[in-house]
Amino acid sequence: MKVYKLLQCCKLQCHIQPIQTYSTKTDWASHTFVQAMPSCGGKEIAVEYGCVTLAGSDDSQAAILAVHPAGSSYRQFSKLPGYVGRGYAGTLVGLNMLGYGRSGPWDGGQGTPTMEDLVGMVDGVMAAEGRSQDWHFLGHSMGGGLLLAAAGSRPQMNSKLVSLSVFEPNLFSLLIAGNREEREQARAGEKFFRNMLDAADREDWEAWGQTFYHFWFTGDWGGIDEGARAKLVNTTLPNTIHEIQALQWAMEQGEEYADMLLRNLMAVKGRKRIILSHNPGPGSKPVSQALADVLKRKAGFEILVAPAGGHMGPVTHPQQVLPLLLG
Repeated sequence: MKVYKLLQCCKLQCHIQPIQTYSTKTDWASHTFVQAMPSCGGKEIAVEYGCVTLAGSDDSQAAILAVHPAGSSYRQFSKLPGYVGRGYAGTLVGLNMLGYGRSGPWDGGQGTPTMEDLVGMVDGVMAAEGRSQDWHFLGHSMGGGLLLAAAGSRPQMNSKLVSLSVFEPNLFSLLIAGNREEREQARAGEKFFRNMLDAADREDWEAWGQTFYHFWFTGDWGGIDEGARAKLVNTTLPNTIHEIQALQWAMEQGEEYADMLLRNLMAVKGRKRIILSHNPGPGSKPVSQALADVLKRKAGFEILVAPAGGHMGPVTHPQQVLPLLLG
């Protein structure tokens, strides 16, 4: 296992440090629980989550579990309470994945993570809340991929899920269970993961940022100012390396694992929705469309296309995108 030395970003010459990009008036109450990571030698890692009590709430109402994309945190969802209708949910719960906020980082010296390690965080936050009520799952990109894996690998969750909404999720391993054209897109998704990890192995952070950008976003990487490029690299390292390793692990499990996840997702009786961005990146567009098609055909998902925005639409166009995630 390569231990990454992230002191400088190659040509970008920027120190790796968290960058807070979301200002908010939402009053999050921060909590932590401890989660054992099987692929990290059983090491226990503190995981942070935040809670917001919604207007008109009572203890009988469902909770929303929102999970952020790479390079973000649960504070990304600080505008979400303004779009939640009365009676829809009583609590918003935001999970910080490993390395974000006060969640501990993955120890790369102990091994590589699997999706099972990450799904354990969903188990953990649901147990920490101690709720017997129903849940709405809402995830963006990596957060969407994580929640698909959680609902797909934990059938005991299914009876509690009122809804499952994901915005451009990255669990491309599900495509392995698709038709020939969809399996080709699985290989395209795997190539993206491999190119990202190859750039990390070389510690070529310019290539890392460029590969990430050209997959998910429109426009030319070379046309972006150096500060914006450095910010993208800063906010995705080192945590996204380990997230991609977990997604790659899911690829390596093959068709049997993908089929199992899809069967369990089909068994979810609540509303299921995948949302594609209005302006997808050139790399992600065919892969995301194929994933949406598989989820519709094999797991009963509804497909929507956002009326505006790109891959970060839930942040840049909240008025158009957040209501779609809430349904």
